[in-house]
Amino acid sequence: MIANQFRTMGAWILLICSLAIGSKSYAQAGGPPQGAAPGGTGGAQAEEANPPVIDSIEIKGSTKFKQSEMMKALAMKVGDTISRTKVKDSCNNIAALYQKQGGDAAVSPNITHPSDGHVQVYLTVDESGKGGFSFHP
Repeated sequence: MIANQFRTMGAWILLICSLAIGSKSYAQAGGPPQGAAPGGTGGAQAEEANPPVIDSIEIKGSTKFKQSEMMKALAMKVGDTISRTKVKDSCNNIAALYQKQGGDAAVSPNITHPSDGHVQVYLTVDESGKGGFSFHP
């Protein structure tokens, strides 16, 4: 049963990250990214040909860890190109920090596109003990 919950949670994480990252490229292109499955947003298989560069990363809502600890756990850094995998892995790594300490937290990614070829990454941590990942548009 727990394995099924993790598989389901993994599918939601992928969907959430796909929506957060793929929303602008989908709208600009007038349809799904190249290689996307019919009716889908491309999932993890279809990354952008020229992914935007990360201009800033901000983690909000964490009171249990120092900002420096949280930043070290990320799978991305300022200056990297953005990818669904990096965002998903960063969310997983933050959740793992809490789990190692016996806690639980929900992580919500939000990606903004201030200009072409650039993104800002916001990760919001909910320490209320709900666990997993959530998306609030």
